[in-house]
Amino acid sequence: MIEPPAVAVIFLSTRHEDDGVAYAAMAERLGTLLTEQDGFLGMESVRDSDSGAGITVCYWRDHACVRAWQDVAEHRHAQQLGIA
Repeated sequence: MIEPPAVAVIFLSTRHEDDGVAYAAMAERLGTLLTEQDGFLGMESVRDSDSGAGITVCYWRDHACVRAWQDVAEHRHAQQLGIA
């Protein structure tokens, strides 16, 4: 359980059958980066196995920590790949 105060960042995603190994590797790398990021408090994620739809909630100490995470180059790259 995350103790308040905290900032929650919520994002939706959809996995596709062709995501394969590259997606898993990227997710693992970002998970490692998250744990090293100042102000990261935790994360919860669920995914529907039929549709591939998922929701993830990341908890942060404050808004400055969220902005710092948004500036991490590997995170931005993963976002761009996901959008593409």
